[in-house]
Amino acid sequence: MPSTSALSLADHHAIADQARTTAALCLRARVQVNEASEKHQALASTLMDVSECAVLLATFLDRSSAHADVVGEALRALLAASKDTLAHATDADDTYRAAYAAVVQLDSFCAVLIGEESRDLLQADADAQDTALKETFPASDAAASPTNL
Repeated sequence: MPSTSALSLADHHAIADQARTTAALCLRARVQVNEASEKHQALASTLMDVSECAVLLATFLDRSSAHADVVGEALRALLAASKDTLAHATDADDTYRAAYAAVVQLDSFCAVLIGEESRDLLQADADAQDTALKETFPASDAAASPTNL
């Protein structure tokens, strides 16, 4: 398992910031899911799991824990489940789209954290990342930018 020590403190902060953004957007989407109907309880549960694990990752990164990569690996499994669930939400709106975009970006950042992607991904232009994320949402409308909410 790769060590997070290969990443700089600035890299840790970038990943932690994205984790906090994702946590907030998933909580916002969860509130909306809860208000919509009871048939989406699986989505609400998944969003809450992602949010809590993302906050945990941010906490581990903020204190430079040697085990942040372990949390990152666990979070990637939750992110995969939430991407699939969010992508198939039939009543997707801007809140879901923003959560989806943040989840996709955090998944990429976690891949860097655990050594599956180059750290150059963290240095990429934020606008270019937002443009790429908007194109990933499977709905006909583009995803809202997680950095502009």
